[in-house]
Amino acid sequence: MKRNSSEIIINFFGTGIRFWKSTISKEVLEKMNVQKLKLNKSWRELLFDLHFLDYFGYQHWSELSTTESTGLILNQNLSIEIKKKGRILEKINLDRFNDSQLLYPLYQKKESVIEHFDSEQFLIIQLEKGLIQKYALNTEKLNMDKLEFQIGSFAKAIEEKFITSITYENSTLRSIQNDSMATEFYVFQIDK
Repeated sequence: MKRNSSEIIINFFGTGIRFWKSTISKEVLEKMNVQKLKLNKSWRELLFDLHFLDYFGYQHWSELSTTESTGLILNQNLSIEIKKKGRILEKINLDRFNDSQLLYPLYQKKESVIEHFDSEQFLIIQLEKGLIQKYALNTEKLNMDKLEFQIGSFAKAIEEKFITSITYENSTLRSIQNDSMATEFYVFQIDK
């Protein structure tokens, strides 16, 4: 595949997060809760148990999901590569990205908290490792001041912050590829 000569590639490597907001009807949730107490199991064990889900009319836990989102967790494994024609223009690690020791930030960042809405009853989280996102940007010269990293965190559940997306000149870039391996799963029941 031949790449455009003005194409900039932005790779997110490290630990990723993929999460789903899930909803179950109140009546089914009450029945599931009875079984949960009877079986003395966690929601994680039950929502990944295909026999349990089948009993309630679901073939897979993904049928409970209303939305899916991803991000690159801001931890020591973080590595962001910005390339043009196979040459690295910029390599960003966590210390450079946080830039807390500097007078002026190196990168534009916008933070937001991901709230849980009344209808969500579960937050299903999958941690991944590898190439979390790959973006392509067509521009002759990359202006880092026009590149903005969107940072998300949860109001509840886990404390990590993560890059949810990036924008260039106020346009959100679309991910063109990911190549990661799932390493862990978590299920959080959202309190109303």
